[in-house]
Amino acid sequence: MTISTSHPARWHVPTPHLDYQRLWNSVRRLGRLSNRLGIDLGTSKTSIYSPEQGVVLQEPSVVAINKETLKPIAFGTAAKELIGRNPEEIAVIRPIRNGVVTEFELTEQMLQRFMRQAQGGHPVFRPQVAAACAHGVTSIERLALTEVMSEAGARKVSLIDKSIAAAIGAGLPIDHPTGNLIVDVGGGTTEVAIVGQMGTVINVTSWEAGEAIDQAIQYFLKSRHHLLIGELMAENIKIKYGSAFANPQQDNQESNISGLDPVSGLCRSVTICRGDLREAISKPLHSIVDTVKRILELTPPELISDIADRGVILTGGGALLTGLDQLISHEVNLFVQMASDPLNGVAMGAGYTLETPVPHSKILVAQ
Repeated sequence: MTISTSHPARWHVPTPHLDYQRLWNSVRRLGRLSNRLGIDLGTSKTSIYSPEQGVVLQEPSVVAINKETLKPIAFGTAAKELIGRNPEEIAVIRPIRNGVVTEFELTEQMLQRFMRQAQGGHPVFRPQVAAACAHGVTSIERLALTEVMSEAGARKVSLIDKSIAAAIGAGLPIDHPTGNLIVDVGGGTTEVAIVGQMGTVINVTSWEAGEAIDQAIQYFLKSRHHLLIGELMAENIKIKYGSAFANPQQDNQESNISGLDPVSGLCRSVTICRGDLREAISKPLHSIVDTVKRILELTPPELISDIADRGVILTGGGALLTGLDQLISHEVNLFVQMASDPLNGVAMGAGYTLETPVPHSKILVAQ
């Protein structure tokens, strides 16, 4: 018998052909997944836009903390729902006031949570961020905004004027030598600006905005009806029943509002009509209108004709108040158009600058 001493044949496993170009493209796509974020860090809300995925986050700019440990226990909607309902050991804080970071550490922790959420919960890469900042903020305030973005996880931060971001988000041709009038009614401020030729020509800011309207509703119910309500209730009343312009068919409609009687300490309901509510919020509304009139007085004649032709673009969460566009149009005799997405327009505009960085490089301030 002949015994073979040769080695047994081995199975031949073919080496798969690697398409390195396709692999590299996949890695690049993964790296771009929510890796560029436009952020509007506002007094009332924070919006985040991704050029790849659209609006990926919209949350209230609110943090709830434990008073003893000073550690956050809730962010965004969960924290806002505690306003007026929070137990004694919990404080609910808005770390952004009038577009400026006032509570650095809380803002950092809030942003870190929001950015992680915007990137799907498990970010692979630190994102590049374009953040909107209010016009006229100091260099120290700009630095604080940049640092808080970096500490929250951004690898590169650029700042863009909020009015320009709002104009880009509204689809205005800011690279043309024509003037565009944009009215951004936020939570803490109203910014009215004329933008064009990749810059802000004139900007006027008012501290009367969405929160001022809420406070006017609270004051009206307290002074006229001796009824106390919280800020969330005031905001809900504004959204559901508030109006800025007279409507004879609706002004006499009545609504029941429940709150606390400060004398008896008991719950009580009152009946109010929409017309009375509109009168209650007339002061902040007229302040917004006066800001628009003020900027028109400062506008060069060459740009007035552009604005007369193009009208006014209204954006921001406060722009959603029923009839505000009609009120401004009636008072300044100009056509007023609502932006397509007033709540997220600023974040969208900031994000667009990252999507097409070359034409927008001159309006981004690298930090």
